[in-house]
Order: sequence, then structure tokens, then C-alpha cells
Amino acid sequence: MSDAAVFAATTLTVVLVTAAFGKLRAPDRFRRALGSYEVIPRRVIGLLVLLVPTVELVLAALQWVAPLQPAVGVAMTMMLVMFTSLLVRSLVAGADADCGCFGSAAPERVSWFSVVRNVALVVLAVTGAAGARGASEALVPAALSGVGAGLLFLLMEQGAALFGQARPDRAGG
Repeated sequence: MSDAAVFAATTLTVVLVTAAFGKLRAPDRFRRALGSYEVIPRRVIGLLVLLVPTVELVLAALQWVAPLQPAVGVAMTMMLVMFTSLLVRSLVAGADADCGCFGSAAPERVSWFSVVRNVALVVLAVTGAAGARGASEALVPAALSGVGAGLLFLLMEQGAALFGQARPDRAGG
């Protein structure tokens, strides 16, 4: 893996594992978040509550298996583009949806910040897929940078969630 791919994979591992565990920790909250989008058929929400965090964990792990890296990068990209499309659709429709992105780890309302964050994650997934075959000269620094970037994503996510909860226009009126 190239340094950029190691950075991308490490960042995505931190983000996806945190997102998956947040959803698994509070499946009812994730179920309500999916329902708040008002476009997901009710009959598939139960399946998605189990499937989405499972796929996030599997992709986070499989991106470290060298022969699978390009395919996993494409799968991650497709998954993140699908999630981002759902966020944009919700914003354009004016729905007051719960992002559900990190489950109980960082509850937040859908916002343009969510979209920008997901676009950054798409770029990382594409970077990981494209750089999977390169040689890394600084594996440890790239991995540590990725951990730091993943944690930064999560910190920003938590900050956005807290900020969104404190806004007067969200407090019931």
C-alpha cells in the first residue's frame, strides 16, 4: 500500500469501526434514524439495522487484505456515496432527519456538515482503492496519521452533534 492508501485505510478503519459500534450499541436509535429519512421502506429497516454496521465492520477489516483492497475501496466508495445521497435528499426535501451516521456514538441531525464529511470519506475510499498497489515507505507514520485523522473526524462529528443540540431552532420550536 502507498502511504496515502495506508493513511486512508487507517482513517476509514477508525471511522467505520466507531460508526458500526455506535449503531450496534443502540439499534433502536439507529432504527429510528433510518425511519426519519422517510424514504426507506419500513419492511427493510430491521434488516438495515443489522446489515449496515456489519458491512461497515467487514469493509474496515477487509481493506487490510492486500488482494481485496481495490474492490473494498470501490465498495466503500459506493456505500459512502449512497449514504451521502440519502443525506442530500433529506436536506433538499427539508426533512428533519437524524443522521444515524455514528449511531449512539455521536447523535446528530442531518446537515451540510454531514455531507461535507461524507465527501471527504469518499475521497479517502477512492484514495485507498487507487493506492492499494503502491509501496509504502513510511507505514507507521502514515498509519498513525490516519488514526489521528480518524479521531479528528470523530471529534468534529461529536462537536457538530453537540452544537446541533444546543441550537435554539432545534429545541422544539
